[in-house]
Amino acid sequence: MHRRVLPALLAALICAALSWAVREAAAQRFAGAPGTAHAGSWFSAEPDGLYHLRRVERTFQEGWPVAARDAHLNAPHGAAIPWPPYYDTVLALLSSAGAPSEEAARRAYLERFLATLPMLFGILTSALAALLAYFLTRRHRFAAALAAGAGHAASFAAAQYAAPGSADHHAWVSLVTLSLFGVLSLGLRHGAMWRARPARITGILGGALAGVLIGSWVAGLVALVLIQLVFGWLLLWQRKTPRPALAQLGVTFHLTAAVVLLPAVWASPWRLEHPWMVVNLSWFHLLELGLGALVFVPLRRDPSGGRWHPLLLPGLILALGGGLVAAGIGPGAGIRASFEWVSRADSFMSGIAESEPLWGGDTTGSGGALRWLGYGLLLAPLAWAWIVVQAFWKGRSQHLIWAIALPVVVMQALGQRRFAEAAAAPLALVIALFLAESVLPRLLAKLRLAPAEAKQARSQSASGNGSSTPRTLGSVFAAVLALVIGAGLHGGQALGGLAAWGDRPNSRADNYQAGLRQCVEWLQHQPQHAPLVLAPWDMGHLLEWGAGARTLATNFGSYVGEQSFLAPARFFLHPLTPDGGAAQAEAMLAAHQVDYVLRPARLTMSIDDMVRRVLPQGDNPFVEKRPAAKGGRSISRLTPAWFATAGAALALPHPSDAGSGVGAYAFEGGVYPLPFLRLVFLSPLADADPRHGIDPQPSAMVWQRVAGARLSRDARSGDSLEVVVPVQLTWEGREVFRFEYGNTVVAAADGPLLVRVPYATGSQGAATARPASWRHLRAGEVLASAQIMIAEAAVIAGEVISLNPTQ
Repeated sequence: MHRRVLPALLAALICAALSWAVREAAAQRFAGAPGTAHAGSWFSAEPDGLYHLRRVERTFQEGWPVAARDAHLNAPHGAAIPWPPYYDTVLALLSSAGAPSEEAARRAYLERFLATLPMLFGILTSALAALLAYFLTRRHRFAAALAAGAGHAASFAAAQYAAPGSADHHAWVSLVTLSLFGVLSLGLRHGAMWRARPARITGILGGALAGVLIGSWVAGLVALVLIQLVFGWLLLWQRKTPRPALAQLGVTFHLTAAVVLLPAVWASPWRLEHPWMVVNLSWFHLLELGLGALVFVPLRRDPSGGRWHPLLLPGLILALGGGLVAAGIGPGAGIRASFEWVSRADSFMSGIAESEPLWGGDTTGSGGALRWLGYGLLLAPLAWAWIVVQAFWKGRSQHLIWAIALPVVVMQALGQRRFAEAAAAPLALVIALFLAESVLPRLLAKLRLAPAEAKQARSQSASGNGSSTPRTLGSVFAAVLALVIGAGLHGGQALGGLAAWGDRPNSRADNYQAGLRQCVEWLQHQPQHAPLVLAPWDMGHLLEWGAGARTLATNFGSYVGEQSFLAPARFFLHPLTPDGGAAQAEAMLAAHQVDYVLRPARLTMSIDDMVRRVLPQGDNPFVEKRPAAKGGRSISRLTPAWFATAGAALALPHPSDAGSGVGAYAFEGGVYPLPFLRLVFLSPLADADPRHGIDPQPSAMVWQRVAGARLSRDARSGDSLEVVVPVQLTWEGREVFRFEYGNTVVAAADGPLLVRVPYATGSQGAATARPASWRHLRAGEVLASAQIMIAEAAVIAGEVISLNPTQ
């Protein structure tokens, strides 16, 4: 036995080492900025993983089970969490032993520990692919194992989702899916259709994995359907060749999956709000598993099906389901909604980078199919044709799941980039089996490194010589060739990262990401508990984890509140026209009870996305795209319409000839002051992205919504009242920026003239304001001027401060 196990373990170890090196080379760790909680270490910037961190941290604070709702989503209303609980349960269990009890230390530990686990899951998946290839093939097993494991290890798609620095669930899902397919495949090879004991073992193990898979990621339902198609093929021939244990295998598998999944369904809030939802856990998933078990019940008495064909009952179930889908009733409505999600018709899902297809135009610069899936994609049709012959014509039932699954997972990946990682392992495994059993024997025979006669080759395989540790020149050549082919076919850019691996630092320096984290940490330490922050949707999870903030829009998109999700885009694109535009913008923030606005430097780079959300039927009036010169790239230019929006008004104050100091506020292009927002924090780290087209911008800024003090002075019609407040922003005792806030109001009639000022004299956050200077002008003549101290309480409460002379 050890003659077969030891080489399998050796192949798995080699592939695991390659997998570690590739993922380490693709690390997504970011260096913390000096003066922050992550100084001298690293932090994670992957948004989905950050929400997993928040969910795990809540188990330490609130106890078990993993939370199903979050009051910080869709604030102030809260929302159900779209993700099922099992992945976060696994993370919480794995981290519980080493997590410190002190909150700040625990949070730092969780961020780095949990953002490293997916790399471990990816390494295990590479090793598992090698083991499965070894035990599923009959010839050149060691070579097959190296080809499969190295193929997955070097896959660009697999490496991206399992790179250290990301705590997202994709690598875990791929590991569980490959384990599920492997259990079924090996079980069928070892008699699970014919004998009760293998049937029970395969059914229990496979069912448990299926329950964990769906309870970790609801899209794992696709893997369940693929397994049910394998069962359907076996049922098709059950009358002709009865398989005594098939019924026990099918019933055990489905019932075990239902039992394992039941706690997750019971904890899901969606089962009450949308009882037949497919894309989130509901009663639909237990019903599907229950019907799957029911299909096999009649075969327990007579494996051939008796008077009725074994496919009659599943046919009736499918017909009934089709009618419900057509009518949009009950479970049918949930199925129709799931097709909308998969087809990218959903307004949120269709607009994000992960939904980009890997074929056709590359609008997000992701690189296309050959980058994500490697050149093995070109060999996939030939390898699939070979395994189809093996599974359906030569009766090798262990290959059924791979023959059925491969075209599905590849088409999913081509349709949406997010599925490329899930396709990496099956693609590498099928190609490895094809190479080991079809290509290598012929190649070695031509090179006279192996016997050419099929009979002699089969005899060698049966005796074990073809599956032991490589001893001959032919087996060594085959192993090396398989390793090179496996890594080369699937590697692409992932292997290129190994060239500079030795010189690569542990974490990347990125001012933009570090500046965002500075702003988030600043918000975390404000006295207000769980402030409500408006920010672009892709920063929602960062704010929830890093600042404990409540958010309107996150990566969950419109699933957790459509109006909240659209609020940031509507606010940032709102025109600040003289006829009340600023008042309307303020009303938007007030309606959502916003406390702070996080304005990133790269907001202008997401204008297209914001326009697509709120102006789906119109052109983008904020960006003018000029055609590219011959051989060059197209050029985008911001139009005057953009500079008249709230998003532009919250940019860095530009220098003005009329101002003094580093930069006086210049309201140009129709932009007017926002007296309800004050700048309270500005990252000292500049984002030098060349797409800005101007001087480097602060990576991010935090603006606070306040009522603003009302400075009042009696005036006549046509008089004007000007107010200027010098403001300085500091970081660790040194000046970062200074500017002047200015506001001017012209009296429309005789009476009190009010000017709102959002800055109080003294410190507010990282900003320090000097006393306000005001001037009362009539026909260009200064009637009165002075300086005035403005109290913080007056700014917060919106108090009126009289500038009239005392009697």
